[in-house]
Amino acid sequence: MGQSKSPSRRPKETPLKQTRWLPVIVVGALLVLGAAAIMLRSNDKDATSQPDSIMPDLSFTPAVIGAPRVSVSQDYIDYGDVKLGTPVTTTFDVQNTGDLPLTILGEPRVELIEGC
Repeated sequence: MGQSKSPSRRPKETPLKQTRWLPVIVVGALLVLGAAAIMLRSNDKDATSQPDSIMPDLSFTPAVIGAPRVSVSQDYIDYGDVKLGTPVTTTFDVQNTGDLPLTILGEPRVELIEGC
């Protein structure tokens, strides 16, 4: 007499194995939702608010119309007698007094005159 073969059955997973993946799935979903929320919030911030430094000064009257013009706070500086090898530092305020964008390319040219 032949034995009938019953189809092989996979053993049922225990509830412990089924719940082992649940925390991984929950944490992954929270990470994806958090990243999406951060990206949406940063896009809204960029589109709606601009820093004050970019906003034009409405009280500004350009010295030149139709061109950029550079204005430097100090044209001439005299340090007096400075020993050789002593570093000196100067800060210049540079402003565009024209009505078009001012672009400064390359290194600024500074003339150093050494006295006797």
